[in-house]
Amino acid sequence: MTGNADDRAAIELAMTIYAQALDERDWSALDQVFAEDAEALTGAPEPVRTRANFVAMIRGFLDTCGPTQHLLGPTRVDFDGDAAKSMTPFRAFHCDQVFATRTYEALGRYHVRWKRTAQGWRATRWRYGIIAHVGDPAVLGAAIP
Repeated sequence: MTGNADDRAAIELAMTIYAQALDERDWSALDQVFAEDAEALTGAPEPVRTRANFVAMIRGFLDTCGPTQHLLGPTRVDFDGDAAKSMTPFRAFHCDQVFATRTYEALGRYHVRWKRTAQGWRATRWRYGIIAHVGDPAVLGAAIP
C-alpha cells in the first residue's frame, strides 16, 4: 500500500509538532512524534535509544538555552506499506538566555523512518545531519554531538 494524502499530511504534521515542541519546550508533545522505542543517530558513537532518552538529550541542549526557532522546509515522503521514509531540511536558530547576545544557527536535514501505529505515524529512526553552522555552539546547554 502506498501512502495517501492523509498519510503524507500526518507525517508533515508530526514534523511540525516536533519543531514547535522544541521551540515551546513542550516535551510531552514529542510523544506524538516518536515511537517509544525510537532510535536517534546524532553523530555520537552510539545511537540514542528510546524516546525518553532522546527527549532527555534534546532537553540537555535546550533547557538552558534561550529562545529558539526551528524552521522546516518541505518534507519529502516515500511510503512502503505501513512504513515510510522522509527527508526534511531545517534551519535552527538558538539564542543565549542573557539578552540574546550570543547565537548559534544550524542548517541541515532530518532523515526519518516512520511506522504506522494505532496512534498514527511515529518516528522509529531519527537522523539529523548538519550541513553548515555559524555562531557559538556554547549557547546550547550540552556539547554538540
